[in-house]
Amino acid sequence: MYILKETKRKFHQNLRKWYLKNKRDFPWRHGKDSYKILISEVMLQKTNASKVVPAYIEFIKKYPTIRVLQNAKISDVKKILKPLGLIYRAERLISIAKILSNYNQGKVPYQRDLLLKLKGLGKYAASAVMCFAFNKRVPIVDNSIVRLFERFFGYVSLKKRPRDDACLWNLAGTILPERNIKDYNYALLDFCALQCTAKNPQHAKCPLRNICKYNIKNTIKN
Repeated sequence: MYILKETKRKFHQNLRKWYLKNKRDFPWRHGKDSYKILISEVMLQKTNASKVVPAYIEFIKKYPTIRVLQNAKISDVKKILKPLGLIYRAERLISIAKILSNYNQGKVPYQRDLLLKLKGLGKYAASAVMCFAFNKRVPIVDNSIVRLFERFFGYVSLKKRPRDDACLWNLAGTILPERNIKDYNYALLDFCALQCTAKNPQHAKCPLRNICKYNIKNTIKN
């Protein structure tokens, strides 16, 4: 899908302005500790970010490093994760810690292929770790970003799971800015969570409304 250079420029410019005024503050966004970012990405799967905060803080306090986590009791980890649901993540986190301790000197890898070998990490989580922990210039695509791209660019995926659509990932890659990748990807996540929501998106206050295909289409209809 071809995107005009001017459309990309306006998309980046308006998104950045919105983000500077509306960005969310989470503890895992402070610094670039790859272990902490990896933990946050596992916790954030299918879970509201604000709900993750207390569990994340307690988890990091009790298990500050991969070496400590590898020796954790599953029951103790499950207790921390219980408020989030999906407590099977307790076993995954301990398993990841053991694998990294045994095969990667207790370090989180920055290579996509190695990250994808860790059980529980899909393409989005691996890309998020690469970007937010290692500042790699990679796109991220989750369900909310799929929704934004469908509305703004008019791209409709025919895949059963659009977030796994290679064409959509390619689109996300083609519109990446050259610099400030972390802020750009955080901006996408925050914009989708606060502005371009699944229900009742705030079209009238949207900074992208004048160049958004979804809004333009609806305006013409009305």
